[in-house]
Amino acid sequence: MKRRWRRPSWRRSPTRGRSGTSRRAHPEWFVADAGLRVVVLVSGDPGIYGLLGTIRRLLPGTPVRVVPGISAVQLAFARLGLPWEDARIVSVHGRGPEEEQAREVAGHAKVAVLTDPRHSPAAVAAYLAARGLGYRHAFVLNNLSLKHERVWQGRLEELAACRETFDNAVLVILDGSA
Repeated sequence: MKRRWRRPSWRRSPTRGRSGTSRRAHPEWFVADAGLRVVVLVSGDPGIYGLLGTIRRLLPGTPVRVVPGISAVQLAFARLGLPWEDARIVSVHGRGPEEEQAREVAGHAKVAVLTDPRHSPAAVAAYLAARGLGYRHAFVLNNLSLKHERVWQGRLEELAACRETFDNAVLVILDGSA
C-alpha cells in the first residue's frame, strides 16, 4: 500500500498552547500519528554534534534508521592523507570557542574543529593563538566534495590574520609531528 506524503500536523496547524509555545517545541507531535513514518534530513555527521543524539533523547524508544553520508571529518583527513583514529573532534558550530576547546587542542596532537560562518576558522585560530597555541600547524578544508573545494595551510597565528572567508570548513590542527 502506497502512503501519500503529508505535512506534519505542527506545520499544517501552527496553533499555540496556553503557555505560548508552538507545537514545534514538543517532539511528541512528530510521532502522534501511530504508524506514520517521519523523515528528518540534516546536514553533517548525524552522530558527531548532530541531531541524532537529540532525537534519541527526546523520543526514547522510537525506532530510528540512520543513513549517513561521508562526514566532513572523514573527508578532511582523507584529503590530508592522515589517519584519524587518534584525532580529537570538537565543535564550535553554533557555540563559539571556549576554554574547553583550547584545552582539547593543547592536550591533543591532532584535532578536528567543526566551524561555522560566525565562528570561522580564523576566529578560532585567533582565540587559540591568544592562548599560546599560535605555533600549531593548521589546515582549513573548505567546501569539501564541491567543485570549489580548497585547502589552506599554515600556522594558527597566520590563520588568525587571514582575511579569506571559509564556508563549510573543517579546521584540522596538528602538533607538527603528524
